[in-house]
Amino acid sequence: MEEQQRVQFIEFSRAWDQYMTEYEQAAATSVVRMKQRHGEEMGLLRQEVESGVVVKYTLSKDLMAIRAQERLMFQVREYDKAEELRALGDAMEKEEKARLHEKAIAAKA
Repeated sequence: MEEQQRVQFIEFSRAWDQYMTEYEQAAATSVVRMKQRHGEEMGLLRQEVESGVVVKYTLSKDLMAIRAQERLMFQVREYDKAEELRALGDAMEKEEKARLHEKAIAAKA
């Protein structure tokens, strides 16, 4: 009986260690993605300041609708759908900001 408990404990310990390793890897990946995203945003802001062009970004109705759907999916715990919407929204936002920035630079010239 005691041997079975020890074996069960060892199996649990291994499973827990594997789970924690995977969790820590996922957390590290998230941190790296966040740092990359922040770096990109800071780069864009530096370019704006250096070029002397300050752009007021207004989000399109489509993008605001996607962000609203994303929040709704998180509220109802549909995390996969929310992540898809977040990725779509991020891509749209990046496109819109780039377009508005180019338009502001063209207007300045």
